[in-house]
Amino acid sequence: MLNKHVGIEGALGFQPTKGDYGPLQYRQVFYDFGGLYAPINRKQVQLRIEAGIGGAHSGFSYLQTACVGTAVCSTQATSVGSSNHFQVHIGAGVQFRVKGNFFVRPQFDFREVPGLTNQFGTDHVVGATVWFGYNFGEM
Repeated sequence: MLNKHVGIEGALGFQPTKGDYGPLQYRQVFYDFGGLYAPINRKQVQLRIEAGIGGAHSGFSYLQTACVGTAVCSTQATSVGSSNHFQVHIGAGVQFRVKGNFFVRPQFDFREVPGLTNQFGTDHVVGATVWFGYNFGEM
């Protein structure tokens, strides 16, 4: 936070495991940098509104299994392409102090990713997250 109500933010969101996309597998990554506005910033609760710009990366691969007889088999993931897109992100959450400087924050996010329609049929990505964290300093 730069002062009691305004700050800067950055976020990185990724899938730890690959998801299914028809016969392919994919992994999605979102990242952004932007501003943070906290119109309500009290000791126990904080309303956070975030806005920023960044990018989205989609990586696609397929699994190929090869066997020698019936005893030895190996599976290999082969990359078949990826795409990168610009994105705009807005989010809102309410952060509650739990104990000491530990907090929990449910947050809703909306991303507009022009060109994502080529892979997923829509440019809009909606998400919800519950953050558990620790503040180094005042909330």
